Amino acid sequence: MKKVLTVLIVLMLTLSLFGCAELPSEKNEVVMTVDGVEITAEEYYCTVESRLARINNDTDYWKKHRSEWKEAAADAEEALIQLYAVYAWAIENGAQLSPEAYDEVEQAVSELTVAEDGRVYSLGGLTVDVCRRRLTVAATVDAFLTLICDSTRGIVEVTEQDMEQYAERNKLVCLKIITVPDFDAAKVILQRAVDGEDFDTLYADYSDDNVGVSSETFNVDSLGDEMLAAVDVPYGTVVPQLIENGGNYLIVKSVEPDTDEIRTRVMSQKLTEIYAERGKNAVVVRSEKLSELTPAKLDLSLLK
Repeated sequence: MKKVLTVLIVLMLTLSLFGCAELPSEKNEVVMTVDGVEITAEEYYCTVESRLARINNDTDYWKKHRSEWKEAAADAEEALIQLYAVYAWAIENGAQLSPEAYDEVEQAVSELTVAEDGRVYSLGGLTVDVCRRRLTVAATVDAFLTLICDSTRGIVEVTEQDMEQYAERNKLVCLKIITVPDFDAAKVILQRAVDGEDFDTLYADYSDDNVGVSSETFNVDSLGDEMLAAVDVPYGTVVPQLIENGGNYLIVKSVEPDTDEIRTRVMSQKLTEIYAERGKNAVVVRSEKLSELTPAKLDLSLLK
């Protein structure tokens, strides 16, 4: 079920991988709240800086491109608001750090190092306080979404109708495929499969695809004519032909759709929609101090 969270958590984790300059004494001032969750000047600045840092890590870039600050701030704000809106939602619903998530945060913080000038950085450049907070928020949201995906809470529900509509809308089919590089060997394996030998066992013993699973879900439109032949036969029937594909030979069997995978895809889609909706509908309060957070009003020597 972890793969449900992959697309969502990438948003959280990427925000913690880039540098942040040391701010003046006002760095702990609250410059924004998202559904009641406070964002400090330091954290906000780190987020915007990370967006610019992705474009170019050269310190001189800051001096030449101050005009891009507002554009980067608007882009970074959207990601920050989405993350903390979901965090607020998680807290409202009683989310807490699981022991595993807490261990991950502690492990990340334990990797922080102290630079020669005495300032504290993580491997990505964030100060300890910001890194710890961001990782804690990400881990809390991760733990909360995992609970939802495990269906232990009725906050998000995936019905049979949801899955049927998703499969139909996306034209999904499920095939088991044994990939063999040698034509003669493939013919022998095909005959054994047609004779009723267990397909999964044959896959485990002979398939050369390194996927680790014997079934895959496809969109019908992505299949070639030969592969489509497998879709048109009854579930469980081995297609009595070898399909050549990129120098390999495929032995194909049509099977019932993988409901777990479809449920995971539907859940992922719903959570992505929730992320966007929570961010769009979040109650965001910006302080007047926010307007002061620009490179022009900061000591640029701190960025060196």
